[in-house]
Amino acid sequence: MATYLFENHYKDTWVKVIGSLLMAHFIRAIGSNESILEMLLQPFYYVEVLSGTVVALLTWEVVSRVTNWLDRAYDWVEHSTSRSFLQLIGGVILPSLLIFFLIYLQFKYIIQYDIFQTQWLLYEYPVSILCVITINGYYVGYYFYNQYQQTSQKLENTLKHQIASSISLPVPTSIEKASEPKLQVLIVTKGFKNVPVAVEEIAYFYIQSPHTYLKTFQDETFLITQILDELTACLPEDIFYRVNRQYIVNIKACESYVSIENGKLEVFFTPAHKEPIIVSQKKAKEFKEWVVKS
Repeated sequence: MATYLFENHYKDTWVKVIGSLLMAHFIRAIGSNESILEMLLQPFYYVEVLSGTVVALLTWEVVSRVTNWLDRAYDWVEHSTSRSFLQLIGGVILPSLLIFFLIYLQFKYIIQYDIFQTQWLLYEYPVSILCVITINGYYVGYYFYNQYQQTSQKLENTLKHQIASSISLPVPTSIEKASEPKLQVLIVTKGFKNVPVAVEEIAYFYIQSPHTYLKTFQDETFLITQILDELTACLPEDIFYRVNRQYIVNIKACESYVSIENGKLEVFFTPAHKEPIIVSQKKAKEFKEWVVKS
């Protein structure tokens, strides 16, 4: 855990430096009637902005490190409630307290003035907290942008592989098709990590428009780049069955099923799914046969 705190996958050093400098100037200029040129001609302006930049940079770095660790431990998609709470505590409240402590020291030892005798707590401090919230928003956007890039890259690689395979491979005979190796492992995205998931650990796949997800028997949910048509072609038929356009299920996940109106079936899974899973009348007989054979 300690190692994660000192590793950073965000490559934004110059964004931090420039952003901290701009924040320091902006906060220094609050409530001032001086023009930028007039401020630049004052030697003490540079002392204030430099010390303010150091405070902003330290605060930004804390937010970055906290966010970096949370990205690894509490994924935004999988643990959204816990992540939001921890991001609020570690990414907003603690850095805001750090700002107060550092500015208090700045007033005491550099400006040599009692901070409680100024308007800083009334004006500059709320703006500083707003800056912290903005930094958090920047990292949330950065996170989902990276997720989008990774997903797009995986999809592009998958499509390239499929196109190359369809061009280079001869059309297999029925005997070759029967002996084709089936999919054993899927690589999924969890935060910034690529995680291998064994096929036998997957309870079912489902579509939640416009994305495809898998649910494991450990009740974990992962976003995947493959579509159900691709999965149907490469999953073991004796273990997985496509019950309808939106679901592919593992036989071990089928807890029970009941007949409903018009000859349809409602299937119950473990782990449970929030929406009812219906097998059409047309596929009901085939589904029952698959359950018996499997």
